[in-house]
Amino acid sequence: MLAGISNKPVSVHVCTVYTAIPFEDPLWREYVPLALDRFNRVIVEEANVLKIPVLRIDEVCVDDSDYSSVSPIEPSSQGGQKIVDCIVAHLTSRA
Repeated sequence: MLAGISNKPVSVHVCTVYTAIPFEDPLWREYVPLALDRFNRVIVEEANVLKIPVLRIDEVCVDDSDYSSVSPIEPSSQGGQKIVDCIVAHLTSRA
């Protein structure tokens, strides 16, 4: 997919998946980040091969309060703001 779009006349950026999800279940809290980290490695590696910029969301949403109390896989307003700030900083640094 990245190879197919990277040669188009559009600005392409990808982002990683956040991994610090505060699941209540200790096993999920321990093992889900490990599994998601594998996805993130592939995202970063593939993007780097094609010189596509990567937004490291996994390095942005790192606090329990970055996630919704209703659904731990969704960002809270704080986490959402961090993501927006990351996107804006990422795009303005490339302007």
